[in-house]
Amino acid sequence: MFEVGDDGQSRAINPEPSEDDRRTVEDAVQGCPTGALSIEE
Repeated sequence: MFEVGDDGQSRAINPEPSEDDRRTVEDAVQGCPTGALSIEE
């Protein structure tokens, strides 16, 4: 869904994940220790 570059910045590699992947994305957002991830609808 995303990757972290050498510069420490996260980038979406799949900006429109399927509904099947939604739970994985939500878990990543909730588990992000820096709060750097969010979901935009």
